[in-house]
Amino acid sequence: MTKPHVLIVEDEPVTAKDLRQTLMHFGYLVPPPVSTGTDAIRQAREVQPDLVLMDIVLKGPMNGIEAATFITLHLDIPIVFLTAYANDVVLDQAKAAAPVGYLQKPFQPTQLRTAIEIGLHEHQAKQRLRAAYQWMAATLQCMGDAVVMTDRTGRIRFM
Repeated sequence: MTKPHVLIVEDEPVTAKDLRQTLMHFGYLVPPPVSTGTDAIRQAREVQPDLVLMDIVLKGPMNGIEAATFITLHLDIPIVFLTAYANDVVLDQAKAAAPVGYLQKPFQPTQLRTAIEIGLHEHQAKQRLRAAYQWMAATLQCMGDAVVMTDRTGRIRFM
């Protein structure tokens, strides 16, 4: 099995360096970190990482939530947010970006690894589910006969 690529988006150089060393110690492939939302999108397009660790507060006009939303919607790459901010407003904004994880700083290396592994697993499961759905939809559209699906109570759920 190939080692997962993890992109770090962090505007604090010391934190970015520490994260990179920790991830490489765990066996992940880690390109040089980036510090802005624009660079995050560019690097995600170029590298096609398996997962992005995204700080919420970044340098430049685009914050981490905006960059994560773009990456999730257009590149289908899972995001784990890293942040020192955990108020309800930030949490609600972060949820709208559909991350696979959210870690509040400071965190332990084992918590980081767990968030990455669970995020990768969840993303793979979603991809398998999406593929199965597309296959079933194509199969049903190609059938010449009518198909009626009911639930356990007998209500028609699909026709």
